[in-house]
Amino acid sequence: MQAYQSHDVLETPGIAKLRQFVARELDDKPGRGNYQEFEKRLHSLVAECEREFLGKKLASYDIVAEAIQVGGVVYKPVLRSSQTYIAAAGNITVERNLYRSTLGGRCICPLELRAGIIEGLWTPLAARHGMFAMAQLTSEECETLFDELGNMRPSHSSLDRLPKRLSERWEEHRADWEDAVRSEEPIPERATIVAIGLDGLMVPMKPSNVVRRSPAEAKKIAKSKAAKAGEKGGKKEPKPTVYKEASCGTVSFFDREGDRLETVYCGRMPEHKKVALTDQLRDEYLSIVQAVPGIQPVFLADGASENWRFLETLTEVPGKMIVDIWHAYEHLKKGLDAFYGVNATQSRAEFERLKVILKEQDGGVDQVIRALKYRHNNSTGAAKKDVLEQLTYFRNQRSRMDYASYLRDNLPVGSGITEAGCKTVYSPRLKRSGQSWTLKGGQGIVTFRCLIKSKRWATGWKLVANSYKTRVTVLEDRHGHSAAVGRAA
Repeated sequence: MQAYQSHDVLETPGIAKLRQFVARELDDKPGRGNYQEFEKRLHSLVAECEREFLGKKLASYDIVAEAIQVGGVVYKPVLRSSQTYIAAAGNITVERNLYRSTLGGRCICPLELRAGIIEGLWTPLAARHGMFAMAQLTSEECETLFDELGNMRPSHSSLDRLPKRLSERWEEHRADWEDAVRSEEPIPERATIVAIGLDGLMVPMKPSNVVRRSPAEAKKIAKSKAAKAGEKGGKKEPKPTVYKEASCGTVSFFDREGDRLETVYCGRMPEHKKVALTDQLRDEYLSIVQAVPGIQPVFLADGASENWRFLETLTEVPGKMIVDIWHAYEHLKKGLDAFYGVNATQSRAEFERLKVILKEQDGGVDQVIRALKYRHNNSTGAAKKDVLEQLTYFRNQRSRMDYASYLRDNLPVGSGITEAGCKTVYSPRLKRSGQSWTLKGGQGIVTFRCLIKSKRWATGWKLVANSYKTRVTVLEDRHGHSAAVGRAA
């Protein structure tokens, strides 16, 4: 791979080969040759030219000086060497200078700081393409995809590391960056209702490898494992996958007719009391009610008490608290099945009748409560207990089940958007057969999938990419002059 120093912009080997190829092919008789091969070769030659120009441009970000300053620290030159970077058109190699602080420590590369090279390997556009692909596909699938496209060809191990590193950076700036993304994304003009919902789903997690044991216990366990492995022909038992609850939140905008306009998705890997997710939802809610006075908040969830404990704290602008109607139907069906028998003819008939009453009649929930109370009074044994469980559910959620009133106001009464968010954010990428995740690895995927699904990808990526650019000040060049070299565009 050639290292680029020349500034003869249009006189490159790639341009010469491209010119010869185009002249030869277009002078050939019309319709001759394999068109697919022509297209493939043309693409390859254009990419070669692109790499040459990218290399020339990247080399221009380098600094040759006796001393530089970054973040208030003085650095002196120590080494000049070549480095290969992954660009969108393929690998490019450039010569660049490395500097080390007068206090010691790791070297820095002004070229990388000024150009915004990501994680010391990726050009900004290549990293964007790599992260977008990793949000949809496994690293092996991404590697195959890029190989098929014929431009950059990152290894699956490099692709695996990318979302983890970018996620660490996002988490470091998360509150500020989420505010910045919100401020740049306009609220739909026709929005009169904002619905906030949250739900959870189980995701496969790698078991913890950190277990504190005494040396004697550790030795005993090691012997036991060795003995078991010997009994099974040396094969190790795979560690069991642990399932834990991840969470998904949605913020959806509706117009006066109740038609959904847009949805923002938030997702977090398993965490204690959904702290980060609820913080993000609260910030979304506050930014909306402050920006659009008079907008009607709606809070949607199933009957889980943890969800309602959070939603009931959002009191800055009073909102409608609504239990998802589909969960209400589920509990109604369970209560009737407990009394009549699962899917019994009379159970199905009563369910259809009471379902309509619950949804369309004022005070419908009270009629459902009376119906379940009657069946509870006329039940015995396990059936009585099961009916009581569903009756208690409706009693506890009664104030959030005035569905006829909600529907007259064109308010959403189902949390299907949030449940669908759980499936589309997590399932296609994190719940494939045989997969299990660490918190960091999973969050690296979830964060960027949410940005993509929320149509915030471009804004979010701009924040990530810009964070890799750093101002470099030349304290003294080789002629004894001082100068400042600012951020690269």
